[in-house]
Parts: sequence; structure tokens; C-alpha cells
Amino acid sequence: FRAAGGGTGLSMDIDEYDHKDMLAMEKEVLGIYVSGHPLARYEEMLSRKTSCTSRDFFELTEDDQYERNVKDKENVVFGGLIADKTIKYTKKART
Repeated sequence: FRAAGGGTGLSMDIDEYDHKDMLAMEKEVLGIYVSGHPLARYEEMLSRKTSCTSRDFFELTEDDQYERNVKDKENVVFGGLIADKTIKYTKKART
């Protein structure tokens, strides 16, 4: 520690957390991202390469009803973040 500006208060000379580390800690502690989103830097590329967003699957209308904009069996290109995976084995196939 060192005295700040010759006064009696103390301050620490520490570096900021890396943005990626900060987001990971926010998600772990709070369950949500506060200072940004891990996909924010890919937003432009995702908008060019995808055909829909999560809002297109179900969108809330003005009268508080959910409207589906993606139809059954419609081919879409969707981007996102895989947060977890689970491998399940069945009797028929090992997938």
C-alpha cells in the first residue's frame, strides 16, 4: 500500500482484470453478465452469418402474447455460446 496524494488515505496499485476474466467471474458469482457479453465482439460477424436470433424463435407481442417467427422444419443458421454439455448413453446408440 502507499499513501494516496500525500494524504492519510491508502490506495493500491493493482491492474484491472482482463475483460474475459471479469465476465467469467460475473457469471460465476451473479449468474449473469454485467459489464458486457462474451459474444459482443462477434456481434457484427454473427449478424452477417446467421439467419435468425433467439428473439426470432419466440417474440413477445404488444398484447403480451408470444409469436413464433421461425416455422417448424425451417432451416436456420443460429449462433450462440455453449455453456455446458452432457453426454447421455442410450441402449440403442452411444451418442
